[in-house]
Amino acid sequence: MTHLTPKSNNNKPNGEITRIAVVTGSSSGIGFETALLLARSGFHTYATMRNLEKSKKITEIANTEKLPLQVVAAYLCDASMKLWSLVYR
Repeated sequence: MTHLTPKSNNNKPNGEITRIAVVTGSSSGIGFETALLLARSGFHTYATMRNLEKSKKITEIANTEKLPLQVVAAYLCDASMKLWSLVYR
């Protein structure tokens, strides 16, 4: 899980900083539960998963509860392998 601190122009009008979380593996298991927990705690949550066909359940919950959660397709293995190849040429 990665926490990002947004630029100052993303602050809320009352001076609070918007809290952002990116959760990998959000289609099931620990990633699923963590994404919901963070969104329910007020984090704007990006729930990443490889297969968007598995996003129906988390999307339904987020919509029903009006949670600040956005599902994002991401296959992080590809990105990490590209980074690895750049670092260890």
